[in-house]
Amino acid sequence: MALASTASHRYADALVEAAEHSGQLDQVKAELSNFAAAMEQSFELKNVLLNPVFTKEERSRALDALMSHLSLSQTTQRFVRLVVAKDRIAELQQMSEVVQDLADAKEGRVRAEIHTASELSADATEQLRRALEKKTGKRIELSITVDKTLIGGIQAKVGSRVFDGTIRSELTRLRGILEARE
Repeated sequence: MALASTASHRYADALVEAAEHSGQLDQVKAELSNFAAAMEQSFELKNVLLNPVFTKEERSRALDALMSHLSLSQTTQRFVRLVVAKDRIAELQQMSEVVQDLADAKEGRVRAEIHTASELSADATEQLRRALEKKTGKRIELSITVDKTLIGGIQAKVGSRVFDGTIRSELTRLRGILEARE
């Protein structure tokens, strides 16, 4: 995740507090993520919402259509309208990521980005999750990517910590040991 601005953090904090107070945190988190993804995937939508050439009415119509299509809750709709009104829509993806992080922290969960050389079986995935939970003391939600550039092994990024069990890192470590002996 890119470093989020102070404003993105303030907006995300306010949304998490409101969503938690109304018991909608999981729903709002998912809705905001879906909205941000829709914006990222559609050049036209992004253009209408970000380009000052379009009038407020045109932006509002596009926004209404998307929010209706995504069936957003009132909490999420109010938040998105506020972000648009304050000309912060360009930061919505960052806000969504901060909301995700804040919600995870409240739930005692952390995300782990896993890069593997090949697909993991369901059993191997569960073993990896348990090992990372034991190492971190938190509930882990895995995001697994197969990286064909890896020779073999697994690399896990949990928060700011990186656990590198790839063959490349082991070879580099061994090279360092051998060079130190020379």
